[in-house]
Amino acid sequence: MINHSSRTKQTFSTVSEIESHLSRFRGTTEYHRLSNVLPNIALTDGTLEALKILSCGWLFVQIGILQKHHKIIADRELSERIQFWRLETDLETNRATLCCDRDKDDTALATKIPYTDMPLPLFRVWVQPLCLENFKGHVIHLPSEY
Repeated sequence: MINHSSRTKQTFSTVSEIESHLSRFRGTTEYHRLSNVLPNIALTDGTLEALKILSCGWLFVQIGILQKHHKIIADRELSERIQFWRLETDLETNRATLCCDRDKDDTALATKIPYTDMPLPLFRVWVQPLCLENFKGHVIHLPSEY
């Protein structure tokens, strides 16, 4: 596990450029600890890149904190298998809804975000348990990295 590297932030001019760039990530070469405050949350190469280009560390912290929510802990499908997270942003009002789904059209948890500068109208990540020799927790990854 390592912390964030100091690579230069790339800029993109359109939503489709961002989506195309992030969709290129397949698997991961290593896992990156999100923060010392949430030591049981790891990012993949793709979600680390998303953090850098979208400035969405706050989103991953929120997902990490919500791992302790009673609705996630009590649901074996979510706590032991896979969680499908989506952030739906209204780009006109800069408000969003963060949802954790068990499956399509089966939302387990939703929370309102009163303000975000997320440039994508829809951003998805998946969360799964991860057990390594020196790490036990959850990993946040892009759907293309599954």
